Amino acid sequence: MRISKDGEVRKQELWDAALDLFAAKGYDSTSINDIIDKVGVTKGAFYYYFKSKEQVLDEIVEKFNEYDARIFREVLARPLGAVAKLAEMHARGLQFIKDNPELASKSWRAIMSVGNTKIKHKHGESTHRLFVPIFSELVGQGTKEGIFDVPVPEETVVLMLNMYISLCYRMTKHCAEEKSPGRDQDINKYLVFYRDALEKLLGLPRDSLALGL
Repeated sequence: MRISKDGEVRKQELWDAALDLFAAKGYDSTSINDIIDKVGVTKGAFYYYFKSKEQVLDEIVEKFNEYDARIFREVLARPLGAVAKLAEMHARGLQFIKDNPELASKSWRAIMSVGNTKIKHKHGESTHRLFVPIFSELVGQGTKEGIFDVPVPEETVVLMLNMYISLCYRMTKHCAEEKSPGRDQDINKYLVFYRDALEKLLGLPRDSLALGL
């Protein structure tokens, strides 16, 4: 069935309302009635677009992850060396957070609020499904170029992904919070630590990775 533009707008309203409520109240404390009351529609309207509250959260995660995955794939397809690709992936991924701090913060709070371990596991699988192939191809390219020294590629890719997720979370908090004394200094220390750790993980010389963070 083809959904009209009005229908797409309505679905987006429900999506936005759910994200606001998940971020403010927590996923587990938000009901479908809360969502439809915020938008001012019937429960039938909600179920026209979503099978469940869990599906809304799934789409939030997918939308947030898919942006990074899409730009990472674009960078991966460019005729660049592996180190240049890695730097551009970070620059573009973090720029999205800087440009959309409220959306990024709400999405993180919504995801982190989930108490259901089954749902969290599913979201972790989604992240790995999107990003592991990308990082695997990048590590493979860097290894062929003789730039990366990676004895265990599979574990290296998983560690890279977990480090990047941690970086995004910290940058989201940094961009969304009120500026306070020492805040910029703290994030700068973390960024230097992150760069050094990534260089060690990939067997790169110190200060060779210009992430431009």
